[in-house]
Amino acid sequence: MSRTLAHDWAGPPRVVTLLAEGVAPEELLDAFTAEVGAQLGADCAAIIGYESEDRCVRLTGWSAEGPFPDLPDRCAVRPGGPLDRAALPLDP
Repeated sequence: MSRTLAHDWAGPPRVVTLLAEGVAPEELLDAFTAEVGAQLGADCAAIIGYESEDRCVRLTGWSAEGPFPDLPDRCAVRPGGPLDRAALPLDP
Protein backbone atom coordinates (compact mmCIF):
# COMPACT_ATOMS: atom_id res chain seq x y z
CA MET A 1 0.00 0.00 0.00
CA SER A 2 1.40 3.37 -0.95
CA ARG A 3 2.03 6.03 1.66
CA THR A 4 -0.62 8.23 0.05
CA LEU A 5 -3.29 5.53 0.21
CA ALA A 6 -2.26 4.61 3.76
CA HIS A 7 -2.48 8.27 4.75
CA ASP A 8 -5.95 8.58 3.20
CA TRP A 9 -7.05 5.62 5.31
CA ALA A 10 -5.94 7.27 8.55
CA GLY A 11 -9.55 8.37 8.87
CA PRO A 12 -12.08 7.67 6.10
CA PRO A 13 -14.65 10.25 7.25
CA ARG A 14 -17.83 8.41 6.30
CA VAL A 15 -16.82 5.16 8.01
CA VAL A 16 -15.48 6.90 11.10
CA THR A 17 -18.67 8.98 11.41
CA LEU A 18 -20.88 5.91 11.10
CA LEU A 19 -18.80 4.08 13.69
CA ALA A 20 -19.12 7.02 16.10
CA GLU A 21 -22.88 7.09 15.50
CA GLY A 22 -23.13 3.42 16.46
CA VAL A 23 -24.86 2.27 13.26
CA ALA A 24 -25.72 -1.38 12.69
CA PRO A 25 -22.74 -3.58 11.81
CA GLU A 26 -24.22 -4.33 8.36
CA GLU A 27 -24.39 -0.62 7.51
CA LEU A 28 -20.82 -0.07 8.71
CA LEU A 29 -19.59 -3.03 6.63
CA ASP A 30 -21.42 -1.72 3.54
CA ALA A 31 -19.84 1.73 3.98
CA PHE A 32 -16.38 0.25 4.50
CA THR A 33 -16.70 -1.88 1.36
CA ALA A 34 -17.79 1.15 -0.67
CA GLU A 35 -14.87 3.23 0.66
CA VAL A 36 -12.34 0.50 -0.18
CA GLY A 37 -13.79 0.02 -3.66
CA ALA A 38 -13.79 3.76 -4.37
CA GLN A 39 -10.25 4.31 -3.00
CA LEU A 40 -8.93 1.49 -5.19
CA GLY A 41 -10.84 2.69 -8.26
CA ALA A 42 -12.56 -0.69 -8.53
CA ASP A 43 -15.64 -1.48 -10.58
CA CYS A 44 -16.96 -3.51 -7.66
CA ALA A 45 -15.80 -4.79 -4.27
CA ALA A 46 -16.98 -7.43 -1.82
CA ILE A 47 -16.11 -8.75 1.59
CA ILE A 48 -16.37 -12.48 2.06
CA GLY A 49 -16.30 -14.69 5.10
CA TYR A 50 -15.38 -18.33 5.35
CA GLU A 51 -18.05 -20.69 6.68
CA SER A 52 -15.66 -23.62 6.51
CA GLU A 53 -12.46 -24.59 4.70
CA ASP A 54 -14.41 -25.23 1.51
CA ARG A 55 -17.34 -22.74 1.64
CA CYS A 56 -17.46 -18.95 1.70
CA VAL A 57 -20.24 -16.39 1.91
CA ARG A 58 -20.43 -12.84 0.56
CA LEU A 59 -21.04 -10.53 3.52
CA THR A 60 -21.47 -7.36 1.48
CA GLY A 61 -20.92 -6.06 -2.02
CA TRP A 62 -20.55 -2.66 -3.68
CA SER A 63 -20.59 -1.53 -7.30
CA ALA A 64 -19.38 1.78 -8.72
CA GLU A 65 -22.26 1.80 -11.19
CA GLY A 66 -25.62 0.21 -10.61
CA PRO A 67 -26.37 -2.83 -8.50
CA PHE A 68 -23.76 -5.34 -7.41
CA PRO A 69 -23.31 -8.10 -10.02
CA ASP A 70 -25.84 -10.93 -9.74
CA LEU A 71 -23.61 -13.57 -8.16
CA PRO A 72 -24.38 -16.33 -5.67
CA ASP A 73 -24.13 -15.36 -1.99
CA ARG A 74 -22.27 -18.59 -1.22
CA CYS A 75 -19.62 -20.44 -3.18
CA ALA A 76 -17.17 -23.31 -2.98
CA VAL A 77 -13.53 -22.69 -2.16
CA ARG A 78 -11.50 -24.76 -4.59
CA PRO A 79 -8.02 -25.91 -3.51
CA GLY A 80 -5.40 -23.60 -5.03
CA GLY A 81 -8.06 -21.17 -6.31
CA PRO A 82 -8.14 -17.44 -5.54
CA LEU A 83 -10.45 -17.80 -2.52
CA ASP A 84 -8.26 -20.58 -1.14
CA ARG A 85 -5.13 -18.45 -1.55
CA ALA A 86 -6.85 -15.45 0.06
CA ALA A 87 -7.54 -17.55 3.17
CA LEU A 88 -3.88 -18.40 3.70
CA PRO A 89 -2.18 -16.71 6.65
CA LEU A 90 0.11 -13.83 5.73
CA ASP A 91 3.83 -14.34 6.20
CA PRO A 92 5.32 -11.93 8.75
